[in-house]
Amino acid sequence: MIYRFIDEQRALGHGVESICAVLREQGVPVAPRTYRSWRTNAPAPRAFSDAALIDTLRSLRTGSATGGPLPEILYGRRKMTAWLERCGHAGVSKHTVDRVMRGEGMRGQVRGRKIRTTIANKDGVRAADLLNRDFRTSCPNRAWVTDFTYVATWSGFSYVAFAIDLYSRAIVGWSAATTKNVAFVEACLSMALWRRDHTGRPVPSGMIHHSDAGSQPELKGSSQHLLLSA
Repeated sequence: MIYRFIDEQRALGHGVESICAVLREQGVPVAPRTYRSWRTNAPAPRAFSDAALIDTLRSLRTGSATGGPLPEILYGRRKMTAWLERCGHAGVSKHTVDRVMRGEGMRGQVRGRKIRTTIANKDGVRAADLLNRDFRTSCPNRAWVTDFTYVATWSGFSYVAFAIDLYSRAIVGWSAATTKNVAFVEACLSMALWRRDHTGRPVPSGMIHHSDAGSQPELKGSSQHLLLSA
């Protein structure tokens, strides 16, 4: 790109030495001898092979036949190498494909590991279903359902717990943490109770708190119980 810039400036009548001097002042050290060597020497064979690979890889983004990105753009290094060989690039190295893909900012789709948020305890006793699978209620604060899930972030997985009022389907409380433990799930319920108290709608005695069968061994508390006090 720098050498093409020098060519453009030469076409405007500037000398090579003066162009290189200005480039050095701007923090781009280019010697006139290096430029002239680039002009006279033939490109390396690798430059031609890389250019052919780049043209094929860039065609995946436009999809010359379909008018849109092709599914092969999601391939990783190994699948992309096999696909390029089928396209006529015989003997191409997977390391070469990896280098060219990184240069083009292409990265294959990565299947992340699955996170299990519900792991039933074989030795535990499952609490009775106080709702009897009837997730309807006639007024607020009669039955809440709670659960938690995970969210993938750049720094790892975060867990989010939430409580929903079955009457309005509104989320009345939530909490987030990087680990799933008792304090994490209890914080969600405590927040829901606090918010209801401070909005003038306290939770009456006897409200049902319903959740699943539990998760890790440290979460051995009853998954469904009556809240006897707000």
